[in-house]
Amino acid sequence: MEIIEKMVVFLIISFGMIFSILRGYALRGRVFVDPVFIFGLFIVVYLIIADFFFWLPRGYFWVGRDFSSFYINSYYASAVSFVVFSLSFYFFLNRVSRKFSYNDLGKMSLASNKIFLFGIISIASPMLAITVTGGQVGLIDGVVGVEFSRNSLVSYSLSIISFAIASSIVLFAVGDTKKALILVLLYTFVSYLLGFRFRVALLFLSVALFYINYSSINFKRLFFIIFFCSIGLLVVSLLGVVRVAGKGVDFEKLTDVDLTTSFSSGILNDTNIYLTTALGIEERGNSLPYRGLEEFFYIFIHPIPRSIWESKPYFSIDSVELIGTFEAYTSGAAYSLIGSIYNIYGYLSILFFFLIFGFYFAKIYTKDRLGYMSGLHYNLICSIVTSWFFYANTRGYLPQITQDLVFMLLPIWLFRFPFFRR
Repeated sequence: MEIIEKMVVFLIISFGMIFSILRGYALRGRVFVDPVFIFGLFIVVYLIIADFFFWLPRGYFWVGRDFSSFYINSYYASAVSFVVFSLSFYFFLNRVSRKFSYNDLGKMSLASNKIFLFGIISIASPMLAITVTGGQVGLIDGVVGVEFSRNSLVSYSLSIISFAIASSIVLFAVGDTKKALILVLLYTFVSYLLGFRFRVALLFLSVALFYINYSSINFKRLFFIIFFCSIGLLVVSLLGVVRVAGKGVDFEKLTDVDLTTSFSSGILNDTNIYLTTALGIEERGNSLPYRGLEEFFYIFIHPIPRSIWESKPYFSIDSVELIGTFEAYTSGAAYSLIGSIYNIYGYLSILFFFLIFGFYFAKIYTKDRLGYMSGLHYNLICSIVTSWFFYANTRGYLPQITQDLVFMLLPIWLFRFPFFRR
């Protein structure tokens, strides 16, 4: 019976993704990737494909616990989230205000050298913060990478590196491809040392979306997009195998698996978020109370350093305690975005928040629904926020993903200042 329910969910999401592509092609005469397609793609890869090719052969057994009896919960919650988000997005797309007042970046004479320098500084900030606070960078006990303890300075520097995403896209947009590629390589290298695979995915997906949605596609650009995405996918998959929490990467891990296994494991090993989500849905409201708006309100105090507010409350992510095995305490177990939102008030909070998400994306996409050259400023926002939505679903801790979004968008505002003009 469960297999039928899973196929129904797959068909619902597939229909939404196909509708998204056909709608974009009908309006533009070309492929256009909108947030509905990105959300559906995430669910198909991380929930459905991971289910049949990764977790089913393993019997849904992870960190010493069997998740098979309630894994279907993640299908139900994902289907509801996707349907609510899609209906909200397409309903509000033609109805929200289309009044925008800004000086478009594309109409400014931007100084690529200054934007490049801005990107370099943002990429270097984590290495500098780690060194200043007593961490190590380099070869540590056979592990190539870094070793550091979390503190306010390091935490902020790990968000500041996101400035380089907007910097890279702007350089691509103004035609300074060499400087843009240098930023991409440096950003990827530093993120690789830090073991932050999804920050790599953020950059590659943002650039790919910008090229697919907001530039004229010819054979040369199509080849670039395919090659660019392939490199990003390879880096993300390898990081999934060799990363070491709090240290960086350990290439010796590659000796234990072949290339095919490395690729599949690297892509799918973080899909355990749907195991944790399924367990949370099973227990929340029964043995565990709903968490209410505690996590939502923590968004506003999360950025305040403890060095300033020593008594700042702690927000505990209870996924590890919920699993309750010894292995879970070293696993980095986390909820998906859907799981975190379910924890608030169950399906009621899913309906409310994904309705809001749909409205928000409709707000930023409305101006662009009939044309694909609405301005560099606006196109940057669409590309970055849509890639962030994919990233946000991988780790649903609302305070952190909200802070990451702010740091990703902040350069778009900063680049409007006279300093960044010629």
